[in-house]
Amino acid sequence: MVCLSQITSNLFPEETGTDNEAKQTEDDFGYKSPAPAVRSLLEAIPVPSCLVSHDRRFILLQFSAPFTSLAQLAEPELSMAGFRLNPDTNNTSRLLRTFTRLQLYNVDTGATHEVPVPDYISNQKIIDPKFSPDSKNVSFIAGNDIWILKTESLAVTRLPVTNRLPVCYLFGWGTRWSRDSNSILYRTPDPERPKQSPLRPSVPIGPTCFESQIKPKDPSSKTSAGDKTYQDLLKDEHDCLAFEYYCTTVLVLATLDDNDDNNNRILNNTRGIITTASISPDGQHILVKRIKRPFSFFVPYMRFPETCDLFFTTTGQHVRHLYSLPLAHAIPISFDACRTGPRQIQWLDSNTLVWAECQDSGDPRKKVDDEIRDVLFSLHAPFSESGTAPRVVLAMNYRFYDLNVDEELRYLVVEQRWRKTRKSVTTRVELDEKAHVVQDKVKIIWERAYDDKYEDPGSFVCKLQNGVSVIDRQVEDISDQDAIWVRGIGASPSGDHPFLDRYNITTHESVRLWQCSDPYYEHCVAILGKDRILVSRESLSQPAQLHIVQLSTGKDIVQVTYAPHPAPSLNDMPSELIRYNRATDDLPLSGYLYLPPGYDSTRDGPLPTLIWAYPREFVNEKAAGQTQGSPYTFPFLSSRTPLYFVMQGYAVLDKATMPIVASTPDEEPNDTYITQLVANAASAIDALVARGVTDRTRVAVGGHSYGAFMTCNLLAHSKLFAAGVARSGAYNRTLTPNGFQAEERTLWQVPQLYMDMSPYMAAHKISTPLLLIHGEKDNNMGTHPMQSERMFSALKGHGNAPTRLVLLPLEAHGYKTLESNAHVLYEMSNWLDRWCKNKQDLAEANVSVSDADLVAKI
Repeated sequence: MVCLSQITSNLFPEETGTDNEAKQTEDDFGYKSPAPAVRSLLEAIPVPSCLVSHDRRFILLQFSAPFTSLAQLAEPELSMAGFRLNPDTNNTSRLLRTFTRLQLYNVDTGATHEVPVPDYISNQKIIDPKFSPDSKNVSFIAGNDIWILKTESLAVTRLPVTNRLPVCYLFGWGTRWSRDSNSILYRTPDPERPKQSPLRPSVPIGPTCFESQIKPKDPSSKTSAGDKTYQDLLKDEHDCLAFEYYCTTVLVLATLDDNDDNNNRILNNTRGIITTASISPDGQHILVKRIKRPFSFFVPYMRFPETCDLFFTTTGQHVRHLYSLPLAHAIPISFDACRTGPRQIQWLDSNTLVWAECQDSGDPRKKVDDEIRDVLFSLHAPFSESGTAPRVVLAMNYRFYDLNVDEELRYLVVEQRWRKTRKSVTTRVELDEKAHVVQDKVKIIWERAYDDKYEDPGSFVCKLQNGVSVIDRQVEDISDQDAIWVRGIGASPSGDHPFLDRYNITTHESVRLWQCSDPYYEHCVAILGKDRILVSRESLSQPAQLHIVQLSTGKDIVQVTYAPHPAPSLNDMPSELIRYNRATDDLPLSGYLYLPPGYDSTRDGPLPTLIWAYPREFVNEKAAGQTQGSPYTFPFLSSRTPLYFVMQGYAVLDKATMPIVASTPDEEPNDTYITQLVANAASAIDALVARGVTDRTRVAVGGHSYGAFMTCNLLAHSKLFAAGVARSGAYNRTLTPNGFQAEERTLWQVPQLYMDMSPYMAAHKISTPLLLIHGEKDNNMGTHPMQSERMFSALKGHGNAPTRLVLLPLEAHGYKTLESNAHVLYEMSNWLDRWCKNKQDLAEANVSVSDADLVAKI
């Protein structure tokens, strides 16, 4: 743990040293812990996630540990072309979803059974659980082995293979089931690789060379080509050799039949850096994507040269080369830009592949004929090299976003989006008996602004069928073959109320079957068949629990999980969704207000207050003013939540909306970022003061990542706050010169904007106490730890503001260990108590100048 503090000597004259000297004491070393009541909340066991079997008879409950251990984070780790790898296990490190135990719930009997994981793997991370298509088995990875759970007998055994090979979990996946549920496809490290990984030579083998090849610019395009500030990239030839060593794998097809003498078949022809592989619905072919040289020192592996091929599943024999993509160094800087060549290739059925290709060189500002930006193609069997040619499925004016297919292959539903305008078009494409498009039966289902949550019609509920995700129809209950399930978030001014509808894909008629009702937040997790759905239900006083609900009556059939409340004493915590308007333009704003249990504003008076927020950009006021989330979600779900401070005597305004809106169609939201940001904050404080819950002179602001960037800008450009907490942010936008967050323009296109939006450039204006926290191994795009180190140095150099920098060992952008999260709460508590709650010197600006005047002075 490294902590640096800079306190100006006129505030603490008894301290020795120069005015701007960084000070450390013995108390700055070692992990610290917050108050016991806060720590107990932090250690609460998370509610389990769930996985429903394909036949809907079983629910797999997956339990996670609340934190990763420091020992796990300290394991060996290599940076590998945009991701991190553990060389001891040859798997991705810092996995997002790992489990410590599993339970199997039987929907028919209502019984819950603990999955008997063998003792010698119980202390290892369980990852990648999957039901087999016939729902008779569950596979999961523990260590470097694949394990099989029998859903009927609950027996757990290692995958029965004659020649055991370690499984690789790389590039986001580990195993794939075959359609017949008798085989599992996985990757293993190249059996022919040397036993020793490449050693970095003690004497350099040569220089590292970089080259930028300049190409003629399309005169119709104004888009710049450049790269974001990626981290964990390859740096030299040794890194390239190590990347090949650890990531070169071969596909293995293992059968569950232990009587098969060759039940672990290595498909040698597939050898390479395999990023993905998928089995066709009939089990005959495998689609394989592989990375090849030349690698890049500028971009992550997703943009390396790529090949895509088809192989026979049983023999591994090569069938057809589908495409090759070159190194994608210079993709235009735009959220609507993309790589040229095939994208998102996938199986439609056993005889059909589909994919999208751009028609504008991936450049959204390039003029193209008929405004066709993307085309969806299909390739039909036979798949031999001399087989059929691709067919056009759908020409699109926007970028291809998603595809769903009817289970009988009668139609496709294709969604396309355009980020610049936030527009979305959902189209139904009719297919004939050969899965060919019927061109005169292409109809638009929905055309809308996808960021308008109040008008969101929902999304189609899908299920896995023969290895393909298909639209789930309601044929069990009604005869209408065009009736499908649609579920959505049900956003409204009073918060989200998720729903489930019956929707007719032909007539577009919709019938509401179920919807969340106050005072709960509920959402449909899965369809369980005839008149039954699985619902997650939570409230302010109850963690999320799974219930099986009868659709026809809306009544509970049975409760599936019983997660304990981590702090029952907080059931009396007052909470409320508050709505208010921005003073400058009357834009609706909102936030979730939480108050200490037993608090009475008349009796107890105004409180010190923490506002926690994350700015978002919008192209129109309608979407910007909409309420986000629900007032009935259980508040203690994440180590990132600021609600722990309710227990410390603070009022907390969580998820305070901070919209940044384009004032005209020709302008970008960030053109008036600072003005809008300060106006948002001032209006939030005014609303809290008007309620009598907040002391205007004792308000702190904080945020994580882009919320940290917001915090520093608010301290630099207003005198609204008594203190600030900025966690893992970016503060100097010249270090992210090719765009950041929702900003597509580069530093060279709008240099003044980058300067104005960088709180680093306004460090001399910050006089409010600021706590900076950052993970020492942050690999998030743009938020390198250097950002906080340089911000601290700038503030220390000017000496205007008390400042403290805390660097968390081993932590990346999100903090994983109990020790780090406890220490973060300890640091925040000390800082906010010192400079906000127990503040004695009431700044004149905060009491004599109205918030509206402060906004006007920006």
